[in-house]
Amino acid sequence: MLDQVHPFALSLMTGLAIGIEREHHHRNSHDPLGVRTFALLALAGTVCAFLAIDWLTGAVAAALFVLIALSYWRSSGGSGAARDTGLTTEVAAIVVYCTGYIFYRDTAIGLATGLSTLALLISRDTLHKFAREKLQRSELQAAAILLIAMFGVVPFLPNHAVDPFGVMNPRQLVTLLSLIGILQFVGYATRRIFGARAGLALSGFLGGIVSSTAVFLGLRDVMQANKNSERAVMASALFANAASLTELAAVLAMGSINLLTAIAVPLAVLIGLNLAIAALLFTRRSDVSPESEPGKPLSVMSVLKLGLLVFSLVALVNLAHRTLQNTGLWLVAFLSGLFELQGVSLAIALDLSRGTVDIASARTAVLVAIAAASMSKVGILLVRHRNRFGLILSLILCATVAAALATAGFTAA
Repeated sequence: MLDQVHPFALSLMTGLAIGIEREHHHRNSHDPLGVRTFALLALAGTVCAFLAIDWLTGAVAAALFVLIALSYWRSSGGSGAARDTGLTTEVAAIVVYCTGYIFYRDTAIGLATGLSTLALLISRDTLHKFAREKLQRSELQAAAILLIAMFGVVPFLPNHAVDPFGVMNPRQLVTLLSLIGILQFVGYATRRIFGARAGLALSGFLGGIVSSTAVFLGLRDVMQANKNSERAVMASALFANAASLTELAAVLAMGSINLLTAIAVPLAVLIGLNLAIAALLFTRRSDVSPESEPGKPLSVMSVLKLGLLVFSLVALVNLAHRTLQNTGLWLVAFLSGLFELQGVSLAIALDLSRGTVDIASARTAVLVAIAAASMSKVGILLVRHRNRFGLILSLILCATVAAALATAGFTAA
């Protein structure tokens, strides 16, 4: 009995809540759609679902929609500035009827729909202020480009190599470009929301989860947008490195917990040193201005350049793999680690779990991959930043890796 009453009770409460919000919003007007109307609309939907008579459900829905349309005509007719010509209340009434119908079929979906509708109605002022005052046209365009690329282009591209060498995968290429664009947009958004200093740290860490190599390749653009914040940009790069290594630990845990245990100490030392030095650089006095401009939300040319560069480097590594095949586990780990640390580490962990490689060789191979990943970042810094910034950050990376490898040698002994 209670199971049958439950959808009706939830439907009634949802209709009452949305009706109260609508009546409070129109408290200075005489809108015919109020708290009782919304509660009855929700119950009408639930009753139709309970009876499960298709023609009756259609007839009730048509009649209610006609009444809602007449209500809108009545509330928007006439002259005067006090008239409300918006459709929000009428559309909310339709949604409430449909939500009441859903409640009897699936309580969870009905509750989610009702609460989402209520949240949208309550956040009216915040959403309007964000859309009309906070959001810039360039931000809207950048978000649209990224959404179209990720969900309107990528799914329809072939997911296989289309060139004679077997390295040109259109879906992977556009996905890489989209991810680099998302990193750029996230960095812009965090700097705008949290300020230049906090935004750099957060965007660096989040970017490292996606691709720390892409973060290092994009440091030149970050420096141009934050010319007086060298230490904060260095900290951002180290936060990205720490995030990538943390992700590596999660990948190893999925592949082989024994391998993660074997490499835990040097990996913890490496992550800890990156975080500690980043925090030290970040907390020291800097000339970053919290009010400084965050730059562009998306630079298409910059994304194309970085994406093609990364894709070309990965293609070269893949060609090297095809040429060398499996001539040596450590050599393959080194070449793969240059641009894809997590992938090769997972492969090594799975090989260990299958028994095709011993624990000592697997541990050494992962350490080689980590060293290769750091070497690739040092190479990027020395090529793209031939200045004090690139030299200092390269020395920091070399020092942290050397400390981790020394710890690995000590623990192995």
